[in-house]
Amino acid sequence: MTGLPGGTEIRNVGSSFLNSSALAVVCNGGMGYIREASVWRAFGPLPGQAGSLISLSSIAFDPRDDRTLFMGSVALDPDAHHLWKTQNGGLTWTAADGNSAASNGLPFGIPVHLVQVDRLDSRVVFAGTDFGLYRSVDAGATWSRYGEGLPWVAVRDLFEAEDGSFLRVATYGRGVWELPLAFSVQSLRVSPATVTLKAGQSQAFSASVTGSGELLSFSNWRSTGGRITSRGIFTGTLPGQFSVIATSLLDPSRSDAASVTVTAQPDLNVDGRVDVLDLAELAKSFGTHPGNAGYVYLSDQNGDGEIDDLDVGLWLGAFGN
Repeated sequence: MTGLPGGTEIRNVGSSFLNSSALAVVCNGGMGYIREASVWRAFGPLPGQAGSLISLSSIAFDPRDDRTLFMGSVALDPDAHHLWKTQNGGLTWTAADGNSAASNGLPFGIPVHLVQVDRLDSRVVFAGTDFGLYRSVDAGATWSRYGEGLPWVAVRDLFEAEDGSFLRVATYGRGVWELPLAFSVQSLRVSPATVTLKAGQSQAFSASVTGSGELLSFSNWRSTGGRITSRGIFTGTLPGQFSVIATSLLDPSRSDAASVTVTAQPDLNVDGRVDVLDLAELAKSFGTHPGNAGYVYLSDQNGDGEIDDLDVGLWLGAFGN
């Protein structure tokens, strides 16, 4: 790959689920790099690394946050850390495998061949070790051995079905194993159920899922207006009545919706006063509509897609407040 230091040997590659140009690599010499905006940047130092024996093995992005990554090592050093996590794109790292004095469920000092974040629920992380497969359900804070019937053998690769129905585990010397992931989604509820916002304001929604099985949380979010993120954060743009809808990724028949009322925002410069400065902002976009360079959605007081005399009239009704 161009842009990396000369002599770099790449041992593994991770790619972002959110940004096709964002890549991360682990290399020889205990070095790792992340590519942002076509520029490679070295990772920050790893706590408790094994020096020349660090032997980085695996790198994985959080599917819902490309600033969060996990990195593993197969260093043959029982006193060193072998798994780390970053939440700022690799600038700083914290150990995710406990320590020799206080275990977090992942045996300390053993090689970690792979790390993978679940594509449906990023709180679920898998680590393939010399002692089998381990799983965390709290984003790497604690771990437990995973896979009934899976032998105590080195796990070298992992495949998760796109619908979350099974895992396939490749081992060193004991073949490939399949683990079914049964699930049953019983209900899904969005909260808060009703919200009133001014244009430009945001509201975080959450989806509570009940049921049984391995992977229940995380839903697909959409809205009938405004803007909404993959994490359920809605921003009102034009005034109107809208719905924010969450649908279970595991069972698309389960969904729920919240009602959002977006009202006009007469304080166009958001300085806490409706005054002539706001009128000046309105004048700048007068006569425009979506698609024009000068269109500003906050100035569209009635949300009809045209900034005209009707918007001026509505704005005058709030003048001085």
